[in-house]
Amino acid sequence: LIDYIRKTEVVAGDAGAITQHIGAYQVKKNNKPITILDTPGHEAFSEMRARGANVTDIIILVIAADDGVKPQTIEVINRAKFTNTPLIVAINKIDKEGANIMRAKQELAEHGVLTEDWGGKTIAVPISAKTGQGIDELLEMVLLTAEVENFRANPNGKTLGTVIESHLSQGKGPVATVIIQNGQLKIGDIVTIGGAFGRVRALEDEHGKKTKEALPSTPVQISGLSDVPQTGDILSTRETLEEAKQIAFQIQRKERVRRITQNQRIKVEAGSKTLNLIIKTDVLGSLEAIKQSIDKLKNDEVTINIISEGAGEINENDVTLASTSKATIIGFNTKANSKALGLAKQQKVTIDMYDIIYELIENVTTAVVKMLSPELIKTTFGKAKILKVFMTEKNTMIIGGRVEQGMIKKSGEIAVLRNGEEAGRGEILELQQSKTVAKEVNSGDEFGMKVKLSGTKIVEGDVIESFEEKLKAKEFISNK
Repeated sequence: LIDYIRKTEVVAGDAGAITQHIGAYQVKKNNKPITILDTPGHEAFSEMRARGANVTDIIILVIAADDGVKPQTIEVINRAKFTNTPLIVAINKIDKEGANIMRAKQELAEHGVLTEDWGGKTIAVPISAKTGQGIDELLEMVLLTAEVENFRANPNGKTLGTVIESHLSQGKGPVATVIIQNGQLKIGDIVTIGGAFGRVRALEDEHGKKTKEALPSTPVQISGLSDVPQTGDILSTRETLEEAKQIAFQIQRKERVRRITQNQRIKVEAGSKTLNLIIKTDVLGSLEAIKQSIDKLKNDEVTINIISEGAGEINENDVTLASTSKATIIGFNTKANSKALGLAKQQKVTIDMYDIIYELIENVTTAVVKMLSPELIKTTFGKAKILKVFMTEKNTMIIGGRVEQGMIKKSGEIAVLRNGEEAGRGEILELQQSKTVAKEVNSGDEFGMKVKLSGTKIVEGDVIESFEEKLKAKEFISNK
């Protein structure tokens, strides 16, 4: 949808055909600017959508006419209700065979979203992001909703904004994409953004063009910061650089205390297995989404320890830390510099690179499953009553009996049951039926067998159970 509106190939350049960052774009309709925050639909990015919803005036909920309501759709509906944010539904893919607009509206109604033609107040616009059908009407509805809701900001008030994305740029240093929500931001302004501070050195719009100021609802990339701020951090202008520095340091101290307190709550049980990870991503929004998904993999047997994380390329420090902590380095939409690659080869450190989040999570899940202790699975084939003991030696016996349930298999083990309790175990050395060698004997048939025992000897009247035990990889069950 945004791709069509912007007349660019945003989606085509995104791995896995899912949009993996919050992008902030500005378009014009009837000479009025509309700022669009593009939040990814993949389930791992729910926190990014939550941040997007927290800075938006209107939510455009896109659902497919041939697919209907999905779990992520419900999440956005609940977010809109919780934040009391106006909702416009865009029913997409109406050009496709199998598109069913009425079914989509019915499913929305089942989750408390009644469109206007169903007696509700929610605007629904059928569209095709492929052909462009309905998109002009959708943008008209955005402007109409903004007018009805009377959205206002003061361009002359105190400057406030929210970080949408941030990363460490090789040429620019720490940069942050910010939506200005009040006031205006200019080159030379002194700001704090969470624990970062600085004097704004450059402002760039979503096209990468330099600009001198950013007005309310404008997305802008800022450089000149002391550090990479966190997504969701609040930008605020300050009078002096010293004031900004002191406020940023106070925020940093609070964050350190929070992390120390959090770490003290994490108790690793003796003998537990640990998967150590170092995660580097292109932007912090991706890092947050990955951590959220990995957090769901935590369980009682394997501890997942993210010992280092950050935005930017993988460097020698990451490799050295991975070597000393026996960690795997995970890179997402980033790269490792040549020195890091050389050092990793020398120190035998694994660097796994990804550009699709679900592949990353699948591989981490596989690593966790491999660390789980296998389960011993017992399969019972049948039971037989011992009718006669023919011979007893040191640890072998020749016995005769009748199968009373299931079958007795030569390939399996046997358990000796006496008064309902297991008295010993053994293996079948030979099995015969009517003096003929047999692999198995079925219910109702009599047999003779030679067994090797560990534990008590078999006596007439005992029951033997034929069974097999195999180790099976434990299925992953999260404690989340």
